[in-house]
Amino acid sequence: SLGLERSKIKNLPLFLAGVSGFWAMLYKPTVALGPGLLGCWLLFQPGRKTRERGLGILSLGLGFILPALAVASYFQAQGALPDLVRQIFIFGVSYGGQYYSGGWKVAGLGAWKISAWLIDYGFLPGFAALGLAGLIREKHPNWKPILWFGLGLFLNLLVQLKFFTYHFMVLLLPLSILAGAFFGRHLRKFFNGRTASVGIWMVALLLLGSNLKRDFSRYGREILYDLGKISKDDFLERYGKYGFGDISVTAEYKVIRYLREATEPKDSVLVFGLEPGINFMAERKAPGKFSYDLPLTYQFGSEKFKRYQRELKKQFLSELSAGPPVYIVVVEKDTSTIEPKDSFDQMLQFVEFRNFLADNYSLETKIEHYYLYRRK
Repeated sequence: SLGLERSKIKNLPLFLAGVSGFWAMLYKPTVALGPGLLGCWLLFQPGRKTRERGLGILSLGLGFILPALAVASYFQAQGALPDLVRQIFIFGVSYGGQYYSGGWKVAGLGAWKISAWLIDYGFLPGFAALGLAGLIREKHPNWKPILWFGLGLFLNLLVQLKFFTYHFMVLLLPLSILAGAFFGRHLRKFFNGRTASVGIWMVALLLLGSNLKRDFSRYGREILYDLGKISKDDFLERYGKYGFGDISVTAEYKVIRYLREATEPKDSVLVFGLEPGINFMAERKAPGKFSYDLPLTYQFGSEKFKRYQRELKKQFLSELSAGPPVYIVVVEKDTSTIEPKDSFDQMLQFVEFRNFLADNYSLETKIEHYYLYRRK
């Protein structure tokens, strides 16, 4: 979006970058580090006139602020803005200071997860590295903002220290821009002789590594699935493994199919865990505003948050009593480096909810790591 073919960065693309940055921040607040570092680069970029620099920052800032005001106005019209603000500044602040296993364990987890992702997506990072090297060698004027943008998004990954698979998603944008520069501007324009040979061999080794291990053989499996050579269940089986911080797509898919067959579209389903995607894909609404359990079960935080959490628990139980769902799904083995107890254990410790479940529901079945309780 910054325009590799432009001699200078215009203000309209910067405005659009700010708009995109805001919508990305709604997905994950720390993603704002991407456009944030880009803004810092604009602020301190040498050789730019003060007026030009100021207009660039203003364009980026307005692009970010205007949609933020529009969203805040919408929430206010729905009467939900106070709840949103309290979630951010009470729960969000406490959650931002969350517990980690600490020390070398977290560092080792990060190194392992990043290395596994680089191997899994070896094709894209490989060509992105070649594209960046080519732009630097060519002394292209616009390689720095792309690099700063990418570093900001990588910093977003490090700040969270969780390294779930979907956290890497934001890196696809800068890597795709750089990989596109490699192909779009012709590799022979950047590389010749020995340099070209080294680059091509590096990419070949990355592609080979991506297919040596079954869990990393992304490209081959996707082609087989597209050609109808393997089933959907077989294709989804490799995505996610419990105990490693990722959602098991196969297990979730089985639960979704069961709920769609056992309920009507008007029925509500409560998922007590961190997987509101089940409600979305099963097309069954949650019985109230609590679509996942983290604000109710988070074990750390300040005394101010604890008082707020007690208030939330009362609201949660009141909504369940007023409109009990047909099914309550409780998840086990969904622990991570920041959640040492799974949702099933947290349900047992939430005495009022546990009693409500025992009085009004009975265990109908268990699918993988999901307990499905049906209303009596």
